[in-house]
Amino acid sequence: MSLKNIIQVGATGTLGPSVLQALIASNKFNVTVGTRDASGTFPAGVKVVQIDYSSQESLVKAFSGQDAVIVTIGNHNPALLEEIQMAIVDAAVTAGVKHLIPSNFGGDLEAHRTDVLDFKIRVEEKLAKLASEGKISYTAIGTGIFFDWALMIGFLGVDLTTKKASLLNDGNFKLNVTKLSTVAQVIIKILSSPETVKNRRALVHDFYISQRELLKVAEEETGAIFEVSSMTTEELLATSLKAMGAGDPMAIYGLIKAAAWGADSPTAWGVDDDSKVLEVVPKDLREEVVVVLTQMKLR
Repeated sequence: MSLKNIIQVGATGTLGPSVLQALIASNKFNVTVGTRDASGTFPAGVKVVQIDYSSQESLVKAFSGQDAVIVTIGNHNPALLEEIQMAIVDAAVTAGVKHLIPSNFGGDLEAHRTDVLDFKIRVEEKLAKLASEGKISYTAIGTGIFFDWALMIGFLGVDLTTKKASLLNDGNFKLNVTKLSTVAQVIIKILSSPETVKNRRALVHDFYISQRELLKVAEEETGAIFEVSSMTTEELLATSLKAMGAGDPMAIYGLIKAAAWGADSPTAWGVDDDSKVLEVVPKDLREEVVVVLTQMKLR
């Protein structure tokens, strides 16, 4: 299968810019960005088309002539993201797109189903059915938590700015994390060799680490002793559900953390995955923490 014409839907946000940069740098593809706001700023040489996610006509028009669709949309509203992705899948099939990578970056979702992430499974189930009918092929990518993004905002429980650590349970639970640039390179590899991980979820990671391992490196590289607190995933879940019920859209992050560090975590599959076949380059945790500290101007 040859994939040359690529449209990326949602090239802003957390992951989008890294993917767009990698697509351009690879010099392998004709790249189009599909966006709701065509006035956004994108690199020179990239074709930009405005899309109305609620319009099949708009989506099909944008996808016509494209070999692959990459979705890197993020949204605090799972129901809305599911609705948009379902519409994108329908339009991709109608337009004759060969391959689709959904915005389902997460973990081993099928093996460890959680209510908060079930909307992603439903998108993949639809893609799997369509693939079995020969209407499209797809690859979903499980990355665990985005490492550099999460470390910058304290999502991993180690806050480099305040020098505080909020550990879940005992802080020794290991999970998989992946850098944004690594995810982008994995996407390039899949587009270049789609048969490698066709019609399934591929799992990749940079690190398989615990909060305490990360805290140790952070303290050593900052020279600070962090103030440490802890709570159970059950407590976090209860607090987040209460906040969600009160209408706080950011409570979704607490639900995701409770699932990620919970007993049946979808983001803790270990080291046996597709990282080697997708040519993920091994990295050093300490070096990557230093990179983040430098980017944050804390070193």
